[in-house]
Amino acid sequence: MEGPARNDAVRRLLIATLLAALTLSVSSWFFLSAGKFTDGRLCAPLDDSFIYFQYAHRLADGHGLSYSPGDAPTTGATSVLYTLLLALGYRLGAAGGNLILYGFVLGSCFLFLSSLLLARVVQSLSNWVAGTAAAILFLLNGHVLWSYLSGMEVGLFGSTLLLTLFMLQNERAKGRFYGTAVAAALMGWSRPEGIFLAAPVAITLLVISRGRPRAERIGVFVIALLGALQFPLNFVLTGSFLSTGSQVKSVFFTQEPDIRAAYMRRFLELPYFVLNLFLTDFHSSSFGPRWAAVAGLFLKLGSAAAALGFLFVRKHRTPAALVLLSWVFLSLFLSLIPWAWDVHLHRYQMPYFPVFLVLACAGLGMLAEGAAGRSRFPAEGSPTAEPTFGARSSRPADGARTAALAVLCVLFALAGVSFFGTAKRMARIYAHNCENIFHQQVSVAEWIRANSGDRFRVGLNDAGAIAYVSGRRTYDFVGLTTPGQAMNWRSGIGSIVEALEDLPEDRLPDLLAIYPNWLPFLVSSGMARDELFRAHLDLNTICGGTDKVVYLPDWSLLRSGHPVPPVPRTPAPKLMDEVDVADLASEARHSYRVIGTWRSTAKVLEDASGKTALDGGRIVFAGERMTVRCVPGKELKIVARLDDRSAGIALHLRGTMAGYSTLQKQPLKWSYATFTVPAGLVKSNRLEVTVRRGRTPAGQEKSYGSYHYWFLQ
Repeated sequence: MEGPARNDAVRRLLIATLLAALTLSVSSWFFLSAGKFTDGRLCAPLDDSFIYFQYAHRLADGHGLSYSPGDAPTTGATSVLYTLLLALGYRLGAAGGNLILYGFVLGSCFLFLSSLLLARVVQSLSNWVAGTAAAILFLLNGHVLWSYLSGMEVGLFGSTLLLTLFMLQNERAKGRFYGTAVAAALMGWSRPEGIFLAAPVAITLLVISRGRPRAERIGVFVIALLGALQFPLNFVLTGSFLSTGSQVKSVFFTQEPDIRAAYMRRFLELPYFVLNLFLTDFHSSSFGPRWAAVAGLFLKLGSAAAALGFLFVRKHRTPAALVLLSWVFLSLFLSLIPWAWDVHLHRYQMPYFPVFLVLACAGLGMLAEGAAGRSRFPAEGSPTAEPTFGARSSRPADGARTAALAVLCVLFALAGVSFFGTAKRMARIYAHNCENIFHQQVSVAEWIRANSGDRFRVGLNDAGAIAYVSGRRTYDFVGLTTPGQAMNWRSGIGSIVEALEDLPEDRLPDLLAIYPNWLPFLVSSGMARDELFRAHLDLNTICGGTDKVVYLPDWSLLRSGHPVPPVPRTPAPKLMDEVDVADLASEARHSYRVIGTWRSTAKVLEDASGKTALDGGRIVFAGERMTVRCVPGKELKIVARLDDRSAGIALHLRGTMAGYSTLQKQPLKWSYATFTVPAGLVKSNRLEVTVRRGRTPAGQEKSYGSYHYWFLQ
């Protein structure tokens, strides 16, 4: 057996050398393509990559997960493990622009590692020819290359996913699965979605290790799920079990009920569409739709063959097959969790693409074996002279095997041409993406660094490159990297304005670097006052807008809507409570909730005293409910601030209408509705108040803009 074993070792070395050379070639291709568009400067194709770099820089310098000096920790870096790897590089000397290079090299290493693991996994499921071809196809796929070399955590996640499959297959003979459990745990620490992929692995290990000691079985099960420890870690750091990244991006944190319901429907309507994306290589090849169809045929045929083999061929019914099929199902739903699920060239789907490539290549390998009749492809470590199951003559078996091998190679070659077409297209896109980030985000950051003091704070809505390159403090309107801001962003402009009003003066941004189309109210209200610098893109391929603009802000309007409006009564009543609509803290204190649909809003209008006042609020389509403090047995005065579009509102107490206010709309002026609640209706120190929309003079019910409530006695 020494001869076959030696041949296998040589074959593995040759395959590894081939994959290393191919990895170096495609990585250099992407790297050099980008350099042509960035004047030779290093840059990542995504601003989000710089968020990782900033977290790693702060962590390496001993500031933990505090994104900006003086800020509390945040969990805007999706992958804890990837952040640690980048921080290690920073500590080893990869600071500044070198960290970008380090991230690129790290992605290339994960690309090579994933290709090796993919080859071994597919080989264990079918044969070494299919395994080698699968690894080559993986390295030729443009979407894979873009995502692995983007400076994001995709390469780490994909590698841990394939490592889990490899360890599961490799440890099956021994029956001890500690390596598989550790790989599954690493998968969870690579991305939160990895925890859901680790769950079927943990259950599978529990089932297939029934002959092992109970303590070992439970230990393996627990180790596989250790990635879930990041949830209590999030809670310790931020007070929330879920990361700020999840709060900003997940459909489950959508605040408007009708939009959230529409997002929830996607889990019923879009899985088949996502499956079709995976099985068509995302409909892309620069060689045209016919070659894209070739990739689709390859992936669909191979995946179908694998599914049939796993279900009906006994030798293919392995634990890895069960895990693979469960991952196919989970990937269709996990990749739909981000509300913008298809952005950045499908980067939220790409970590799961190796699963489908494993299926397709293993399936075609199985199909080739089946087409060869009772003959088999030589397995690793076995003699190659008689690879048959009792055949009388080796010649028919060898001929069938050779024919099947030829057909298999042709199929893989055709798919390789299609995948290479995708790589050619994605290399060009990658270069344009790097050019966009360099000439917009990095240019803005360098301007800010050159034209502002060290203690300046920048308000922004893409928090990566500007923070990392400029070195300035930041206020992230989106909330990925600023504590407590994520839910304000998800609640809309009204809550964003209210959050600004709650900031101490010394924490308000000294500069704004924003996309005007993301925060148009800041521009129209005059808070983004003087334009200082503009980075314009003639061809935008990846950024959030064609123009990133630096403004000098004017915060003089903040809190101008806080004073109690004048109430014609003597003696003047005392303010007992107030509800500042869209201020999430104020709403939480008063159990405030909107009845039905709403939209966020903010306005600058003239108040009752003739002064200009700013306030954030909600457009309410049905009504509101809140609980307020008051003195029982005493008349209560309620003043509501509405905008200039409102027709009227009705006040309800304990299910009965207690008042109605008809408003006379005055353009560009705040409207105020006043209610008097008799002492007999104020029966406790906590009063639940319900406000519902009124009717127009024509009898039509109309939405109203709700901004502030004052309760006086």
